[in-house]
Amino acid sequence: MNNTVIRLDNISYSYTEDYNSNVHDLVIDHLEIKKGEMLAIMGSNGAGKSTLLEIMGLLCSPKKGDVYINQLRVEANNRSDLRRQVPVLLQSTYLFSTTIFENIALGLRFRKVPEMEIHSRVNRALSIVELTPHANKQYFELSGGEKRRVDLARVLVLETDILLLDEPTTGLDDKSRAIIEDVITELNQKKCHTIVFTTHSHDQVKTLSSNVLRLHNGYILNNEQ
Repeated sequence: MNNTVIRLDNISYSYTEDYNSNVHDLVIDHLEIKKGEMLAIMGSNGAGKSTLLEIMGLLCSPKKGDVYINQLRVEANNRSDLRRQVPVLLQSTYLFSTTIFENIALGLRFRKVPEMEIHSRVNRALSIVELTPHANKQYFELSGGEKRRVDLARVLVLETDILLLDEPTTGLDDKSRAIIEDVITELNQKKCHTIVFTTHSHDQVKTLSSNVLRLHNGYILNNEQ
């Protein structure tokens, strides 16, 4: 039985001329990510970590090559549907001028999820990231670490089996970092979610992941297990 959930074949991505000249094209000959895998992507700034994650999450398209999500080749006619299966937690926090509850509920409202289910999912996500008491606060009332947990809750509420996380704990306070790492670990170990995350932290890799992919100037140096 094939348990590959993300596959990249002969991927090439060219950066625009606006990028720093030290940033090279991203070239991935072949990469497979299995169901239930926890994969850490490491590399220096400009190595291509975020771009690789965005290609996996169908937020950007390679210049050439094929992307497969749950064994389906991504095409123009199925891209939108497949994108919903691979939510990406981006590095930057983008919260709207409304309550934390509504920020988390937004993605579900776009998907026309019934209101009763929205409330159930949002409350569950708030509990997981330990922000239930803050549900009715405005985004500007939260600390940086709390805002990052809201970002994670907005991904969790979609209830997908795959999560792509771009430096999920960089620059956070110890409490928020620990909460996020605990959530990631539980989703992977107890619910067999597939999680791919980028990081600069060797300690985090030792704590969270047994599989490591290292990028250098847009190329895979190795894929350690």
